[in-house]
Amino acid sequence: MSINSEVSSEDKPDAIHITIPRHVYMLPLSTSLLGFTLGFVRGSRKSALRYLAENAHRRPTTVQGWYFYQKTKNYRVLFGGLKEGGKYALKVGGLGVGWVGLEQGWAAACETVGAPAAGEMKEVVAGGGLAAMIAGACE
Repeated sequence: MSINSEVSSEDKPDAIHITIPRHVYMLPLSTSLLGFTLGFVRGSRKSALRYLAENAHRRPTTVQGWYFYQKTKNYRVLFGGLKEGGKYALKVGGLGVGWVGLEQGWAAACETVGAPAAGEMKEVVAGGGLAAMIAGACE
């Protein structure tokens, strides 16, 4: 009983290759990271000020009390920053996904219609469409 490990090239199916333009995944990822960073900084500051305001009337008097005060404050600041960072990452990342969606949709529509010259304006259309959606959402 022998196993033939040699397979001819005619028997192998062609590999499926999907090419995704780099900006399709890089733009939403980078905007999400930027949104998380901004949200983390704002949320941390807000949490620190809130903690100070809530505990201003009962400041610790011992060394151990100060240790636990700072420890609790640090945990609250970290949690507040992560929570707000997640919110901002979703919001700003959604804007990045919307931009890429409008840009690629316009380019595909122009190819379908047969107007490649109109596809040159995909960034303008994406910016205008995204601005219109934000204006509609804020009303």
